[in-house]
Amino acid sequence: NYGNGAPLVRHMVFLRQPMTRFVSHILFKQKKGGWNMKDTVEDTAEDIKEMIRTSRGKGQYMSSIYKYLLTPQQRAMEYDQTQTQEDVVAHKAQLSIGNLLRYNAIVGMTETFSQSMKIFEHAMG
Repeated sequence: NYGNGAPLVRHMVFLRQPMTRFVSHILFKQKKGGWNMKDTVEDTAEDIKEMIRTSRGKGQYMSSIYKYLLTPQQRAMEYDQTQTQEDVVAHKAQLSIGNLLRYNAIVGMTETFSQSMKIFEHAMG
């Protein structure tokens, strides 16, 4: 430990600017032909907003964050077709929480570098 009782950190990940990364991903898919091209940036922004509203309305969740928090074996798990998406997300969340505790990991989802450093400073005591 660090002399202050805190256990050694084995793994630390910061996922900064998640909204910017999400929009960038959509624009990349659009450029590569995996997303319908729009005439303007505003049209693309409206498509993204509509996609989010539709997903929320159907009770769907974005769960790509789990690829950073699950082991390869956990990511490869297959779920029964009778399980709802909410059940699957809840299970992945529980696995992720267990991994964070078991592997003594710190994951920071922040918008800026300075926010990441505040989390890092807190973790180090």
